[in-house]
Amino acid sequence: MRDFMIIIISIFVILLSVLGVLGGCGYLAYCMIHAQSEAITQTPTDYGLYYEDITFEGMKDKIHLSGWWIPAQSKSRFISSNHTIILSHGYHNARSLEGIQLLDLVRVLVRSRYNVMMYDLRNCGYSQKTVITGGYLEKYDLLGAIEYVKKNKQSSHIALMGWSMGAAISLFAGILSEDVEVIIADSPFSDLEECLNVTMPVYTKLPRFPFTVVTLRIVSRLLKIDMKELRPIEAIRSLKDKPLLLIHAKEDEIIPSEETKAIYEAIPHKGKVELWIPNIKGHILGHKLQKKEYQRRVLYFLKKYFR
Repeated sequence: MRDFMIIIISIFVILLSVLGVLGGCGYLAYCMIHAQSEAITQTPTDYGLYYEDITFEGMKDKIHLSGWWIPAQSKSRFISSNHTIILSHGYHNARSLEGIQLLDLVRVLVRSRYNVMMYDLRNCGYSQKTVITGGYLEKYDLLGAIEYVKKNKQSSHIALMGWSMGAAISLFAGILSEDVEVIIADSPFSDLEECLNVTMPVYTKLPRFPFTVVTLRIVSRLLKIDMKELRPIEAIRSLKDKPLLLIHAKEDEIIPSEETKAIYEAIPHKGKVELWIPNIKGHILGHKLQKKEYQRRVLYFLKKYFR
């Protein structure tokens, strides 16, 4: 009888442990796909720039997205241009990306005769609230942005630039769309599942197994997606001869710079591909920490290939 009770208690403890793990992983998964975005406290007006509020729809599920259209301009004069750069921010950021002083870069771009479109990814900023899919549906939202500037702003030349998850989205959409002429990707992941397997244990302070493994399985089930489809390193093999500038801080604690290096190595033809690894620490902080050099490299690349 005593042995039987020990077995029953052991089974009960195991079941409680399993339920605890599943509950904890379910909570982590929910937080991952419903993360609240940063607030938008700055507008182009704060940088002396004229802009328009715009709305458009994603290509896949017709979600409503919000953004800014900032035409090429200098000293309160508009500059006629059919060259547009669409900017995509990262996970739980917002269009203004104030942490890297993005509007400083935008001011330089519009004064260099480029129109700029900035927008909030789904569930971020003023765009429609829904689940975050790590790039799976977001790439179709970016395709919707491309369609918007083509039809509504008559832009015949389009470039994409993104940071972190927005960099991965720019790679996906830029390869899919024949309308995109140039891509600039700052700190993308090469394989989202593998990247999270490395970084999640660091931030959750929980062991990879079972917590990270189970959490990612729950995320995949909730979103009804295959994480294997979130691999820019595979998509990049179809880049062909499209110009691509890859940027990644050498010491990045969130997405290691090895992720971008792996993407670079996977590109079959590197004739129009450039890689810059600034010797700095921090995630997507290249523009903030090395502003002049960052702007110089971006403008040089655009003037070289986006004409």
